[in-house]
Amino acid sequence: MEQQSQCGMERHDRILHELLDIGETLLASGAEINRVEDTITRLSSAYGAEEINIFVITSDIVLTVLFRDGVELTQTRRIHRAASSDFAKLERTRWRCTSAAPSAAAASPCFLAAIFTTA
Repeated sequence: MEQQSQCGMERHDRILHELLDIGETLLASGAEINRVEDTITRLSSAYGAEEINIFVITSDIVLTVLFRDGVELTQTRRIHRAASSDFAKLERTRWRCTSAAPSAAAASPCFLAAIFTTA
């Protein structure tokens, strides 16, 4: 039972890590703060979050997620890259977030990571 719980915790940790990667990509590409918060909130919900608290500024993202199975995690990401306006990358990222809505079959951290490896 403990092994199964550990595996679930690792999965949730990976999801948060990937969500922060997405937020960092959006910020580094020139997305506005509201878009970053909205995108991460929507993806968190799609991946089983019951409650999402997110705080984004141009140099930092703080994300706390309470999953439906009771696991609650917080991760912080310091953004070191200066933002540039890469509208093509923003459009690809936006399209991937909206067209690849997670289903039960696709709701895995690997799927989430695969969305952005070619962004």
